[in-house]
Amino acid sequence: MAKTKSIDNITLSAGSHPTRSDGVCFMEAVAWIVKEKHSDHPACVCPVFGEFARTWNDRLGNADRQKMKPYLVMCIGTSNDGYAERRAWMIIDWSVRGALAVYCEARNLKDLARDARALPEIRDWDTAKQASKVLNSVGSALARAFAITPRVRALARALTLDLALERALGSLDIELFNESGFALMDRLLTISLEVPQLQGGTEIANVESKELEHAR
Repeated sequence: MAKTKSIDNITLSAGSHPTRSDGVCFMEAVAWIVKEKHSDHPACVCPVFGEFARTWNDRLGNADRQKMKPYLVMCIGTSNDGYAERRAWMIIDWSVRGALAVYCEARNLKDLARDARALPEIRDWDTAKQASKVLNSVGSALARAFAITPRVRALARALTLDLALERALGSLDIELFNESGFALMDRLLTISLEVPQLQGGTEIANVESKELEHAR
């Protein structure tokens, strides 16, 4: 069976699974494709991308989860490509200027949503500090994560797993939020091509469907 046909026939499921016969999530499917042992932590994938992909897989509905399948092959071989820290900052930036802004708008906190989107791209600790005022205005959880998490990968994981996604998933516009997440996946996996950076907060309301064609 050809690899492409095999991927088409895979159904991605939420959560981890004891065996492949019980189903596969996104990362378990990657391990299957590259013939690694059954695991949701395949060695061939960047650990930062893996953290995001596991969370995204579990937060999506079943139909939207299948749109992740084009990324199965794209993420193979990223484990040692040298972009792990950059990916972590991209996730942090999206969490604050994208997901958090959606959350604020859904709660009619329009000034805070505007302030989140107006922040400069968060790509290092200096630009992260500039986000502290907005974070403190929204609530202590995000600000506390910035304050107590000294490592960029750990911070990206904290925001992804515990804060930004949970907050934004309370949004009234789940479709818009999902599109922004798929756009982020595109960026995380095409980083070596040096594509122009989407302004996470600014562009979240203007994601063009053509940007996501291969993810549908």
